[in-house]
Amino acid sequence: MTVLNIANKITLIRVVLIPFFIICLLIPGFVYTVAALIIFVICSLTDSFDGMLARKYNLVSTFGKFVDPLADKLLVSSAFVSFIAIDQLSVPAWMVIIILAREFIITGMRGLAATSGRVIAADTSGKVKTTVQMIVIILILTVLCVLSGIKYGMFDTGIDYDRAVVIAKNVGFYSVALTVVVTIYSGIDYLVKHRDLFL
Repeated sequence: MTVLNIANKITLIRVVLIPFFIICLLIPGFVYTVAALIIFVICSLTDSFDGMLARKYNLVSTFGKFVDPLADKLLVSSAFVSFIAIDQLSVPAWMVIIILAREFIITGMRGLAATSGRVIAADTSGKVKTTVQMIVIILILTVLCVLSGIKYGMFDTGIDYDRAVVIAKNVGFYSVALTVVVTIYSGIDYLVKHRDLFL
């Protein structure tokens, strides 16, 4: 089986799009913010699509098993780290550090398990965590699009820009806080279920 089958090519496209997502997200302007949202949604959809293709057409490969979760982590991490730098949001760095720490810890556990031929598959708590992260990121990006639209006069929501910024800050803080709670629970769940790795 060739390493770069169609499923893996789609995964690599997702990786290539990540820098463009970051650039669009951090450049002020309505068009750029909307582009960031569109790129993230496309990346999220391809995440499900490449996995479906791999399973349906027996295209599962070692390369895909490595790159696919890596692409997911890069995409999500890029979004949350970028949110810290956006003044119109109120995302504390410590929250993002917790989210990233969980990913590093579980990735380390998977590497440790692999040394003994054991595979730690994504379980329910991990899937819920990923779903929540994706929804929260899309929510925040949508809020940023609306905020940018108000600032640059693209549309009128009946809310002045300063008030919209306050709403955006609240959405950013509380939605990421929810993500942190789910992330911590998922991390603890994995650690408890696979605690024998450390014994």
